[in-house]
Amino acid sequence: MAATEFVDYYDLLGCAPDSTLAEIKQGYHEKLREFHPDKRPNSQEGRGKKITAQLNEAWEILKDERRREDYDRQWLKARPPAFDAAFPAMPRRGPPTTADECRRVGNDLYRAAAALAQSHTTDVEGITFGAEGMDWAKQVMEKYQAAIDVYTKGLGYAADDHRLLNNRALCYAALKMWPKCKEDAFRVTRLKPDFKKGWFLLAKALWKEGHLDEAKLELESAVKQVADAADLHELLIEIQHALNESTAGHLPAISLRRQSMSRSVSPVATPPAAAAARPVQPPPSLR
Repeated sequence: MAATEFVDYYDLLGCAPDSTLAEIKQGYHEKLREFHPDKRPNSQEGRGKKITAQLNEAWEILKDERRREDYDRQWLKARPPAFDAAFPAMPRRGPPTTADECRRVGNDLYRAAAALAQSHTTDVEGITFGAEGMDWAKQVMEKYQAAIDVYTKGLGYAADDHRLLNNRALCYAALKMWPKCKEDAFRVTRLKPDFKKGWFLLAKALWKEGHLDEAKLELESAVKQVADAADLHELLIEIQHALNESTAGHLPAISLRRQSMSRSVSPVATPPAAAAARPVQPPPSLR
């Protein structure tokens, strides 16, 4: 028989593991009003009924002190290890519940992934897989993906937060998921046109996908809107050079050692400078 999938009751109720019984009860009633089948008669595949059943189950367990203690032990084992690294001093703290908290946790996960990659690879083009490299490379990818998941959760609280979008785009770049990186970076540049990091990620994603002309057009727009555009001008020159090479029949190559570009694609408000991004180029923090 297949194992029953673990349900995070605290996350379901919008509470933390250290919430009081009154707070859990309040969360239960609020969610019950939101998802009760009578409130969602047209929900697909009985989603309202399913969530209501989970809410009732969560309340029955968490309102009983002994059963809650048993559940907490399961929760501590089942929660993502990444949260332990993000909250080393708060072993009973639950998942982040605000956009700002999601950004901070995501940044911690990004830094952990970047530091792990930096300590294992010297190949600027990315991870090299060998007999000794598979385990750490998998951990790096999992940490980047965990950061993406947390940033995505944060966007559920603040859909137009350009910092969350930019940092998620940076994780996509680290995983070489260029279409998703491009999508997020494009939104960043439209939400906050004077935000240089978004333009760098957008240009890089377009370049990686082979759209040099589009990358050039975006940067020409960027230099008109960003106050300190020296780095963007430098990248624009590189792209023009790559276009010239392409026209001449040479294969254009992205310079992965550009220090200015690396500085500009670091996560928003994420120290320190030593947290270099791998498998993409190193991104020291600007702050």
